[in-house]
Amino acid sequence: MKKEWREEEMIDQMMITLRTFQPTLKKMTDISVRLRYRLGLAIFLSMLGTSLYGQSSLSISDVLPPYDLTATLLSNGHFSVTTKYTGEDKTLIYQEDGSGGRPVNYTSHIHFKVDDIIFQLPYELDPTTRQSPPANPLNVTRTFRDTVAGTARVNASMFGLMPDGDTIQFLLWMEPVKRPSGGFIRISAEVHNTSKRARQIGVLMLIDTKIGDNDRAPIISAFGYETTETEFELGTPPGMPPFWLGLEGTPLQPGLTARGNLTADGLITPDYFLFGNWKDNTAVNAVGLALTQWNERRAVLTGYTDSSILLLWEEEGMAPGERRVRASTEIGLVDSLSVTFGSGGWGGVGLGGGGLGGGGGAGKGCLAFDTVAQRDCADLDFHPYIPDSLQALFLLTNDTAPQLDGAAIRAESLPTGLKVSSNSGGVIPSTLGAGTTGVATLTFFALPRLFDTVYRVPVVVEANGGQTILHDTLCIFVPGLPATLTLTNNKFLPLCPGLSDTIPFSVALRGATCLDLLPSAEIVGAPADVAQFSIVPPTPAKIPANGSTSISVSYTATATGVNHQAKLVVHATRRGLNRSDRDTTVIVSDTVDLLGEGRDAEFFLADSDDTLNFGNICLGDTALREWTITNVGGCDLVIENNYQFENDPSAQFSVANDLDFPMTIERKLDGTALVRFAPSVAGSAEARFIVRSPALPFLDTLIVKGFGDAPHYDVTPPNLSDTLCPGEKLRLTVRVKNPTACPVEIDTIFADALPFAPDAGSGFILPPNSSRTVVVTGTFASPGIYQTQLHLQSATAGDTAIDLQVVVASRNLNAPVTLDIGDVRVGTSGTSSLTITATGSAAVEITRLRLSGADASEYGVILPNGETLPHWLQSGEALQVNVTLSPADIELRRANLIVETSNATTCEPLDPIALTGRGVLPILDAPSRRYDLGRICAGRGSDTTILLRNFGNAPLTVSTYSAETIAGDVSLIVEGLPLTILPDSSARVQLHAEPKELGPFGIEVSFVSDAEYFTPGDTLVRIEGGGILCGTIWADTVKGVMGDVVEIPIRIDASPLTVDDVRLLMNRSNRRGVALSIEHDPTILRFRSDPPVEGILSGLPTPASVTPGGSAVLLQSDNANGDLSSGDLLATLQADILLGQTDRTPLLLKLLDFADGWQNITLHNGLVLAEYCAIDRRYIQLSKPFIRPLRTPLTSDGTLQFWLPESGYTTVRLYDLTGRQIATLYDGEAPSGVTLLPLPPALISTGLYVATMAVGGEQSTVQVLIAE
Repeated sequence: MKKEWREEEMIDQMMITLRTFQPTLKKMTDISVRLRYRLGLAIFLSMLGTSLYGQSSLSISDVLPPYDLTATLLSNGHFSVTTKYTGEDKTLIYQEDGSGGRPVNYTSHIHFKVDDIIFQLPYELDPTTRQSPPANPLNVTRTFRDTVAGTARVNASMFGLMPDGDTIQFLLWMEPVKRPSGGFIRISAEVHNTSKRARQIGVLMLIDTKIGDNDRAPIISAFGYETTETEFELGTPPGMPPFWLGLEGTPLQPGLTARGNLTADGLITPDYFLFGNWKDNTAVNAVGLALTQWNERRAVLTGYTDSSILLLWEEEGMAPGERRVRASTEIGLVDSLSVTFGSGGWGGVGLGGGGLGGGGGAGKGCLAFDTVAQRDCADLDFHPYIPDSLQALFLLTNDTAPQLDGAAIRAESLPTGLKVSSNSGGVIPSTLGAGTTGVATLTFFALPRLFDTVYRVPVVVEANGGQTILHDTLCIFVPGLPATLTLTNNKFLPLCPGLSDTIPFSVALRGATCLDLLPSAEIVGAPADVAQFSIVPPTPAKIPANGSTSISVSYTATATGVNHQAKLVVHATRRGLNRSDRDTTVIVSDTVDLLGEGRDAEFFLADSDDTLNFGNICLGDTALREWTITNVGGCDLVIENNYQFENDPSAQFSVANDLDFPMTIERKLDGTALVRFAPSVAGSAEARFIVRSPALPFLDTLIVKGFGDAPHYDVTPPNLSDTLCPGEKLRLTVRVKNPTACPVEIDTIFADALPFAPDAGSGFILPPNSSRTVVVTGTFASPGIYQTQLHLQSATAGDTAIDLQVVVASRNLNAPVTLDIGDVRVGTSGTSSLTITATGSAAVEITRLRLSGADASEYGVILPNGETLPHWLQSGEALQVNVTLSPADIELRRANLIVETSNATTCEPLDPIALTGRGVLPILDAPSRRYDLGRICAGRGSDTTILLRNFGNAPLTVSTYSAETIAGDVSLIVEGLPLTILPDSSARVQLHAEPKELGPFGIEVSFVSDAEYFTPGDTLVRIEGGGILCGTIWADTVKGVMGDVVEIPIRIDASPLTVDDVRLLMNRSNRRGVALSIEHDPTILRFRSDPPVEGILSGLPTPASVTPGGSAVLLQSDNANGDLSSGDLLATLQADILLGQTDRTPLLLKLLDFADGWQNITLHNGLVLAEYCAIDRRYIQLSKPFIRPLRTPLTSDGTLQFWLPESGYTTVRLYDLTGRQIATLYDGEAPSGVTLLPLPPALISTGLYVATMAVGGEQSTVQVLIAE
């Protein structure tokens, strides 16, 4: 019971890809089919039958259509195969493009092994050095073409040199081979043992496959589809596969498919076959097949990324002198895969087209047999199909399913006319896991058919214990064996009554098998007509396949004017080719008309408009012409000898073969009359040639013509329109023409006067219808007109005289040798003129004034007053010529002015006029385009100079300048203009710059001159610098009484600027920032934080800040405080006088900021003196340790002192204001009372420091001011 499948079951089932290929030793039709449950079909068809860059090459191109294969053999022995099967060039054997300095097609090669020595092609790499040439290179002596048994080949002849000095010769050739499976290129190697001893010789071929666009083409053999490197050995199971396939794509999308034949008629099966990586596989440390020399490389179980085929024919013994083909294999193309999709369930799938279903025929979409013509009609074992079996190879790919066990393919319900060797084919391997592919085969046999037949063979895929996985239909095409018989028409010529004639009739057969010709070939028609025809024995018994034979028929005429008409019928037959199967029985016939005519003797000479024209014949000569007399009747006839030429009074026409008359002309043949024309009278001759015979029409007429020519010649006088110069040699040519058919002899040629001299004075002979020239020469010393007559005398053709005249005059021109136009500025034009004068006795025509030379394009020629060329100058006349110069560059500009004249040149050639001029151009350049003046004090300015150079070849004048300020505000004064700079010289321009603001400034200066700039577009000189405030800031010496508030002035001097100028300058520049630190002894002086009470820093919109801080005070103001005020000093600060240990403190100024750094300020310190006269001296009773300087300020070699009420461990350290420790002054047990600590001079410099003393857990600190 047929199982019905639900849609969800179909989706859940595995998908199987079924590909069908068919290999046999004689014929193979390959079909690849992809079957899925929702089902795709990929179909592949083929049939197999018995059968550079820097290098020159030979090719067999585009052979075996539709495969269009091209085999290329390089002059270095490498080879490749390409195809245009898809419409574009694609490779089967890889073809290098010649890049990288390597030869084209270097990747496929052949080796010969002779007594353990391996000979390689010279461009191969040595496997050890990986450089070429290898250790034992083959010597490729030549490549050549030849044809063997009608097949074109390309060949490479080479030899190997043995260590003992013997040579072995090798021949490698490629040839096309057509097999029903497709088209192939056979590659063969022949060995000729030309050495003196027996040798062991083997062959290796490496074929670098690149199938279409795929250089890593997957390889399939009759033993399965392999995804890793695989090897086969003859005699080792499973043995050598008969073929291999290479796919452009994958088993699911194969694309272009190549096939290699290993075992077939005409091939030599290799002993070893390996497919794997052409290049190295570093992952498994495997050397590529490209470097394999013999059998040292075995298959490694890894995938390949650059597929190639290695074939090996092991060594065999060869006797001295023996020649043998040692290796032969094929690579070619089978039809590409096509993919169609269908739908259906498990019970069968309806698929459109292709070998597994569809309506394909004649091999299109089907497996197909081919017919073969029968060569021997006596061969009773002949079979009309080749091969007599088809082997379908199926590739089954388990796409997604779990494992398949016991997979097989089975054909069922074979139709009549097909047989199968085995209904089932097991899959190799029989177990298919998910994603794996196996191979199976079915072999079919076909019985011959009369008509083309397409069989549908059900195909079943089974697995897992015989479970049916899929049904489908395989399409097989068996061609029919029809036959066609063709009789070729032939014609009986008219026949004399009572006579008989026999002619053959060709019988042709178009069919693959021989046919029997029935003995009853018959003539049919009216009995009276049939009686006049008969078949002449013997008649052939058979007609060969696609061949022909003939049957002879006789006809007997009865009477003149009586025609007989019948038909010849020929029958041929072929019995059934199949026992008990009569559907190949053939009976074919054909018919041809028979027509016989009785006719008496009759001849034909000419139609009324036929003419025999002899043309021009010289008097006294003879001409012969043949004319045919045709027997158009059925009997032999006689042409009588009473022929005549009518209207020929001078008897100029006659018959040369008069002895042949009377002339008998047999039936079907022609006779010939040899007519002679011997003119004796000048002029045209015409007559009627009349021929007579007892046969019809009794007489016939031919018009004959000729022309009698008399010797004659024509003389063409010379044409001498130009005059000669005195002393110039005359050369006149006089043409003498013979327009007749007679030779003309000129006996003598001479001139009446000297120095005229003809070159053929002794005469010459003019052949018929020819001509020649007579050259007359002479030299004339003085001007004048010279005349003579030239005489030609001929005894046969008469005398002729022609007049010759020569005019001799001087033709001379005079002009200056040179013309110097002088200096012309580049970009402008200058003009000068010259005069050309005719000084000879004859006029001269000036046709052209031509300029030549290196700088000719810069010169021009102008004719004034409307004059034009050509221009005639009579003797004594002159022509003025204006010459212009527009120099494109400086310095000397040269050209030549050539005066050309018409016809003959002047008697004394006018030398070219040398034109000279000088292009001038002053060129201004500033070697330095940028000047940095540095920092310039405001109110003082800076002077510098700008260097200008003249690179040109003419003086230049710098008249003025222009300046543009691009940054800041600065006044610029340029002095020394205008000035003149001579060529290749330089000059300096004085420049004074005074900044009007603080900060950077820039100004661009351009100089105005009558020169070009050296660098167009770059005409500016940039002046840069910075305005700064230069001056001195200092603090006054101030006295104060302890307890009073004192004012401390801070003054500034920026001469020649006043303090108010400083204020204005800082305000205008927007650089009003001031930061000033004043260090002091805080025990004597304490600054107040009140803003300055006077000076330019007082009274600001935002008051300046005064920040006391221990031993220093900071005075600070910036742009945000507003414009500075008027005043005659910088600022006045307030401070309190304190009772300290000393009576004074220095004021140490430190400038932290002024005008954003745009300054050069010198600082001078101030001094505050404290007076205590109005205050009682007080004594302080000390009870705690303290430390202080011995005086203030200290010098670097000063002394600190500390006091302890009692002894104890004491540490004294000195720090700077950043907190960095400078020195440890004391560290140890100290006595009570005062201890002095001298400072270490090497570690101390001017500045404010802090001294700390630690003793008994207490710490004291004091500021120490040190001044050098």
